[in-house]
Amino acid sequence: MNPVLRMRALRVEAPNGQVLVDNVDVTLEQGEVFGLIGESGAGKSTIGLAALSYARGRCRITGGEVWLTGENILGATPQRQRARARPRWRM
Repeated sequence: MNPVLRMRALRVEAPNGQVLVDNVDVTLEQGEVFGLIGESGAGKSTIGLAALSYARGRCRITGGEVWLTGENILGATPQRQRARARPRWRM
């Protein structure tokens, strides 16, 4: 079974080149719950946003891979990323 989320060697940098997150590995299987704890400024939100291929405020994901349901979302085109972000349910 493929994991729902797999991050390998994730690296995120600030606009000034400061490394915010370095060499993070996470694997999350379907049905698992994953929590991040730590002090303010430790990078919890940065890791969570990177799991969705997003970095806030001119920060950049500069290394690693993020696989979401078997697809490398960091290598996806902007059009593919938008298509993945659309809700798949109807009310």
